[in-house]
Amino acid sequence: MVAVVGNSWEANLNSRTTGVDLRAIQRRLRTTHTQVQDFVGRDLTPFLLGEVDATRYNTPQYFMTDDEPTRGADQTSFNGEMFYAVAQPNHIETVIAKLPTGPGGTLEQWKYNRYFDNPNFWSSPGQQDVTAHTDGNMNDAGTHTTEITVKTTPLDDQIEIYNVSKDPTELDNLAGKPAYAATAAVLAGLLIEQRRAKRLQPATQPRITLPLGGIGV
Repeated sequence: MVAVVGNSWEANLNSRTTGVDLRAIQRRLRTTHTQVQDFVGRDLTPFLLGEVDATRYNTPQYFMTDDEPTRGADQTSFNGEMFYAVAQPNHIETVIAKLPTGPGGTLEQWKYNRYFDNPNFWSSPGQQDVTAHTDGNMNDAGTHTTEITVKTTPLDDQIEIYNVSKDPTELDNLAGKPAYAATAAVLAGLLIEQRRAKRLQPATQPRITLPLGGIGV
């Protein structure tokens, strides 16, 4: 089991707001969890208390998720029929940053999304991904047809790029447009940089094999 709680800057937060000793919580968690990692983040307490200007926090932000809530050992809906999981690529990582792309070099906020197929979450991690979908009502007796799909190569990434300052509702995807190639390259580099600095990687542990179509954990 993996728990993520606390970090170096939260000692300051604890004493000024919650009074919770997160380091003590980490020590207790280590008695029942194989891995206890620190949160990745920044202390916003000085900004929230009006002690520093917001420009101090104009550094890139990184977000990621490998959650696949629509896929698992039981993909049967309330009506007894199987549903398809969200199609790949559906793993996401994002970087949000301010770049000097506005008039006269003024800062504009940009968002770069990468949707990718993560082989670490395949049914046989790094080797192949086997999924199954059975038609009809699972509660009905009789013959059912099951479609089995085997994948051995990750699907291509899908990229979204938005100038959030000009397009706050993110309707105009600028990825692949030649006029924004230089900005896209900068954002792609920032994503790699932020991933290396902030993405937590659990240590490899034995995986539990789930029924066909599910994922190991």
